[in-house]
Amino acid sequence: MKLIYKKVAITSIVIFLIAFVLDVIKVFEYDFAEIRSLTVFIYLISSLEHYKQTVKEKNETITELQDKLKKYQKKNNNYNTSF
Repeated sequence: MKLIYKKVAITSIVIFLIAFVLDVIKVFEYDFAEIRSLTVFIYLISSLEHYKQTVKEKNETITELQDKLKKYQKKNNNYNTSF
């Protein structure tokens, strides 16, 4: 899912650049401002979702590592107190 959000963000940047260039060189009579605004909006949403997924994965990894550390510390405390 994270990869999809990243690809959508990159695609929206490319579409924005194409619309910007077409608007600057006036190839068509069409005003590309709406398309550019839409691609910026899509980019922002997909980047936010990508960031949320990344943070979620990192939090899960941190929690997993903290649990392993607690188990290791508990094991060492039991070993040290047995003498």
